[in-house]
Amino acid sequence: MRKLLIYIIIFLLIGAYIIQTAYNLDIKDKQDQKTFFKIFSGWMAKLYDNLKQITAMIINQEWVPETNKTND
Repeated sequence: MRKLLIYIIIFLLIGAYIIQTAYNLDIKDKQDQKTFFKIFSGWMAKLYDNLKQITAMIINQEWVPETNKTND
């Protein structure tokens, strides 16, 4: 469980770094901080929505094999 948390934190830090460099943001500047958090929170919301959709697709899959009446 601890490794999973570390992987999630690393993933979020890499995402934050990519956002900062892609938008050329200076984190020390107040306006750039607001822009960063707006973009980052939007990315997090989209990530959450995508995970929700993937989970719903996984749940809706047929995981139990069909029974064969000839084996009865």
